[in-house]
Amino acid sequence: LTRKSSGCASRTALRMRSKVNQIARDVHDSVGHGPAYQYRGPGGQVHELFYEVERWQAPPEMASSYPNRPQAYVPRGIAPRQIDHVTVMTTNPLDDVRAPLEQAMSLYGDDLSARAKLEALKVRIDEPLRVVFVGTVKSGKSTLLNALLGEQLAPTDARECTRIVTWYRHGKSPGVRARHAVDGDIRIPMRRQDQRLELDLDHLDPEQIEWLDVTWPASPLEEFTLIDTPGTASISTAISERTREFVAPGGGMSGADAVVYLLRSLHAHDVDFLRGLSERSGGESSMGAIAVLSRADEVGSGRLNSMAIVNKAVDRLREDPSLEAACETIVPVAGLLALAGQTLRQSEFAQLAT
Repeated sequence: LTRKSSGCASRTALRMRSKVNQIARDVHDSVGHGPAYQYRGPGGQVHELFYEVERWQAPPEMASSYPNRPQAYVPRGIAPRQIDHVTVMTTNPLDDVRAPLEQAMSLYGDDLSARAKLEALKVRIDEPLRVVFVGTVKSGKSTLLNALLGEQLAPTDARECTRIVTWYRHGKSPGVRARHAVDGDIRIPMRRQDQRLELDLDHLDPEQIEWLDVTWPASPLEEFTLIDTPGTASISTAISERTREFVAPGGGMSGADAVVYLLRSLHAHDVDFLRGLSERSGGESSMGAIAVLSRADEVGSGRLNSMAIVNKAVDRLREDPSLEAACETIVPVAGLLALAGQTLRQSEFAQLAT
């Protein structure tokens, strides 16, 4: 709450500290509770820190084969896990971020480079959350993105669009523009054909396009900006590098706030990318990554017990030590089924019903 360099606390910090001290006390007289420290956080919520607990010892049939895990994964309920962070709630987290940003901008007023980065951060905190979809070629990124949008906007074949980082933002009217390395922003002709968005890039060299920006009046885009990326582990290393540099640049701020990484099965390049993402984004801006077992409907090959097969496959991935700390969790998704559910027309439903 205090800055050592200045030797004093800000008014905001003093108010926060006074709130904390209003109820700060030790708690240890409840049966089965154990010693703890209770306080009120900056947002007014009551928090409690406990520091003496009886460690869980799993019975032999529930023991994990990995020594750093308290028990084997259980798909039901809440399994014991080690605590790696504590979240403190606040009434308005954006305001808590703006105050130190303003202070930093005043301190670095003479440093043009640092001030430009801080200005970009100040603008970014008021924008929708940026969620980027990453995965190998044909892993189902565009299909899942379309399912979340409820419309077939992202191309799902091998056309040139899939070789370019593409942003999908909310807009009052549809529009597409490209950032060209030489010519700057260029408007791209588009049309809807066969219930999907068609972009005319024939007159442009994809290697010269830095990104595509698609604005669309879709309600999910009011809260999230979705970003489709070229496939990793591509035959062209230059195409794969585009994704890596966008998500986790060697220097500077990442273009994403959160990552959805799509897996069809676990390969060495998937582990390398996720671990590299964790290491490279841990400097100036860290981000959360969720792994998705995509095209999960194909895992069980349509058998009656396909759901059980998918769940076992996900359990194996969750227990895989190579993914330890590389992603937050792993979930199975059938993107094509989700897309069909979102875009199914009445006539198509009637055909299925008969």
